Amino acid sequence: MPEVVTFGEVMIRLMPVDHLPFEEADMLYSLVGGSEYNMAVSCKRLGHSAMYVTVVPDNPYGARIFTQCDRHGVGGGIKKVKFDGLGKVRLGQYLVEQGYGSRGDVVTYDRYGAAIAQVKKGDLDWKKLFEGAKWFHFSGITPALGPNVTEVCMEACEVARSMGLKISIDLNYRGKLWTKDEARKTMSEIVKYVDIIIGNEEDCATCLGIVPEGVDDNYKDLKTAAYRVVADKVFEKWSNVQMIATTLREVIQANINMWRAIVADRKTGKLYESKKYEVHVIDRLGGGDSFSGALVSGILEGMELQDALELAVAWSNLTHTYIGDICMATRAMAEKIAAGGGARVQR
Repeated sequence: MPEVVTFGEVMIRLMPVDHLPFEEADMLYSLVGGSEYNMAVSCKRLGHSAMYVTVVPDNPYGARIFTQCDRHGVGGGIKKVKFDGLGKVRLGQYLVEQGYGSRGDVVTYDRYGAAIAQVKKGDLDWKKLFEGAKWFHFSGITPALGPNVTEVCMEACEVARSMGLKISIDLNYRGKLWTKDEARKTMSEIVKYVDIIIGNEEDCATCLGIVPEGVDDNYKDLKTAAYRVVADKVFEKWSNVQMIATTLREVIQANINMWRAIVADRKTGKLYESKKYEVHVIDRLGGGDSFSGALVSGILEGMELQDALELAVAWSNLTHTYIGDICMATRAMAEKIAAGGGARVQR
């Protein structure tokens, strides 16, 4: 049985080659991605059994999801919904126009009628899905798909809590899915079930209403001390939360980012900070999901929190060097980078 269970929407990602705008592209990458899918794959590649739970249409798009999950060893939790032949029940897609230099990435969602958005409380057997598991993870994207999906997330959290699983959530605010007020109202309730919160500085401000002090509107001046205050406020408001982890991305150019992370731990009262990396980005998406997977993997293994954080940042750093949402690196590569290893040619 899997150690880690994740739940969310998986989609087909279409992306023009060579950084072209969509309307000028003659060739597209066709990839599979989704926050919780990406996270599950990272756990698996780092040595942990994982299962991804989602809902897909019973058609060739859904079949592709089965194939990809099996390929990466995270299958077993996929529910099929009958395809009506008209696209009213479908698999969502998202279009990614990759930026470069001063031109940022642009993401356009095409997910209306997605099969997972129709899931209802009672449709999934969470007791069976959680059998033997130690960890449940999902993101703020999932409850944003609709009130019924929010209820399913709550249901999953209640069962996970009753079965003794640890629960983590990546806040992952998406302004194209719901308003800030909707996100804050819903996420403030969901966080009551959660042991570990993962999210960047904007997510904390939007979803939890806790704004880092002394940070500008573009989040370029990211002072670590400001996040000590954020963590203290989270711990004070939600007594169940044991840890809050935050990735910190400074965007110099679309293809040059500074990347680091911090973790605040209630038990020790310490704030842990990783090394900072200058990342030359091939593909920006999925870095946070890979961070989540690696951090959870390190915690499951009982690693010292500083070591788990360094592994997570090195792993997510590597994610930026591959086309697609998932990290295709090996654990040895991440451990080498975390230990200060360079990028010399290996012969």
